[in-house]
Amino acid sequence: MVADKRLIDQAAHIDLTRCYAKLDRFMEERKRRRAAIEKAAIRAGDDSPWLVLRVMTGRETSVRDMLASVNVEVLSPTKMGPKLRRQGREIAPKAQPVMIGYVLARVVMINENIATLLGFDHVISVLGGYEKPYLVNAERVLKFNEKAEKGDFDHEVPQSAFVGVKRVLIREGIFAGFEAELIAGGSKGKGVAVVEIMFGNQPTPMTVPLAFLTPL
Repeated sequence: MVADKRLIDQAAHIDLTRCYAKLDRFMEERKRRRAAIEKAAIRAGDDSPWLVLRVMTGRETSVRDMLASVNVEVLSPTKMGPKLRRQGREIAPKAQPVMIGYVLARVVMINENIATLLGFDHVISVLGGYEKPYLVNAERVLKFNEKAEKGDFDHEVPQSAFVGVKRVLIREGIFAGFEAELIAGGSKGKGVAVVEIMFGNQPTPMTVPLAFLTPL
């Protein structure tokens, strides 16, 4: 096979100095990122609050596993999803994130660590903003996770039907104490519902288990 003379001529004019400089910058950035992650992995106190990371829907488990793999303290409580039937066969329910679009993380609360979390794939933002993040009390998170592990939020757990309900109180999870508008779901008394809360003067829709809600 005869080499293409045009390609040989192009290769002869490659500025190796610039290539090495780009490689050096890449290696330096990689080193800086590694050091930043190691710093974010330093544990905060057990009574320290948790940050709420807004993540791409469907990527909650990926973000949790990614942060856990570099020893960043992270939590994404799970619940059992619905029982399914396919071609006359019942399919066992699978574990699903309780919080759709959110993952909890705990770091020493400095700007550098928050910026490091934002650098992970599929992390969209920190709830509340970079300068004044929304923080969740450690005790509330502990109780929330314990209830999730007990199955209190599972899809099949019966709840009161929400027929005709327009407003609800969120009594569980990271938004406990917020009032919300019930947008959809709840009429069958099990599963999840779509609600909308006002957060930072902005309407914020979210999908939550019915077990989170009390009619108003």
